[in-house]
Amino acid sequence: MNGGFETTDAAATWPQAQALDVRAPLGAAPTVGSAWSAAGVAMLAGLAATCALAPVQLSMTVVVAAAGLHNWCEARYLLSRMPARWGPLRPWFVAALTGTVGLAAAHVLIGLAPGTGDQATMRLSWWHTALVGWVVGLWACRRPGRVEVPQWLPAAFACVGLAWLAPRWMSLGLVYVHPLLALVFVDRELAVRRSPWLHAWRRTLGALPGALLLVWTLTTLLPTTADASTTVPQAGAFLLPAGLAAPLVATHVLLESLHYVAWIVLLPLASGARPWHLRQVPLALASAGARRVLVGVLVGGALAVGLLWIAFAWDYETTRDVYFTVAVLHVIAEAPFLVRLPWAVR
Repeated sequence: MNGGFETTDAAATWPQAQALDVRAPLGAAPTVGSAWSAAGVAMLAGLAATCALAPVQLSMTVVVAAAGLHNWCEARYLLSRMPARWGPLRPWFVAALTGTVGLAAAHVLIGLAPGTGDQATMRLSWWHTALVGWVVGLWACRRPGRVEVPQWLPAAFACVGLAWLAPRWMSLGLVYVHPLLALVFVDRELAVRRSPWLHAWRRTLGALPGALLLVWTLTTLLPTTADASTTVPQAGAFLLPAGLAAPLVATHVLLESLHYVAWIVLLPLASGARPWHLRQVPLALASAGARRVLVGVLVGGALAVGLLWIAFAWDYETTRDVYFTVAVLHVIAEAPFLVRLPWAVR
């Protein structure tokens, strides 16, 4: 089995249990019809309208309630996709892990390092270049013994160009692209494990541009009652004229809300995995010691979620700023798993 990620027969090192296997879909999922698609579109429209009507209030609510929880669910999901033995893919995994930690640490240090604005901009450009190069390298070497030039290499070069022409806009793009990656994980899970649901899911996703248009229309027509650019700085509205702050913040809230729903609700449903069950997680099956470590990590993560809730209640703004600074780790950590998703399955 391939653990739901692309591999080769010579390097079948991905999880065999509780994993995506194109040869063994999860159960006999009933076909989901137009009624479910309509319900999904209606809920998406309702969420978009709520984001437009109260972007600041909804942003604070979803961040406090779901930021830490979605990180725990994401860690649980990604750990379940890690193989117990790396085999011939060991160099690839080492590069993935060291790159994740190194890039995350570098991003935090860039924010803390003293220097002029030009120096900070230069550091940010180098960081984005390293990030793009790392992802391209992971894709190119994802199969042992062969190098695969990605078809999207021109887009990678364009990203590097943007990183040097306008690094802060490149960072802003990452802020808005990242929430969509969770939807990609859901799509791949459904394609492999619950294909009867896939058509309804994609029809619902097809309504996302309309939901974004609704957000921008409503926020343009309605008066704003708060300075959203300073209340929700993670949206990056400070880079735009004041009149565009509210639509941009509402867009960010909509995408972040979908991101949280995907990790907390949709992916557990699509994968059929109960977060508290570890009996089918390859790392937990490797040895008793590995299972204890995994349990310790998940329990420690749950405690961290509780502490984050307390910190938000104590000082929301400081906790929010610290959280979004450190959260770059989970943004980068998704890249290796995206690279090895079963892209051939439709």
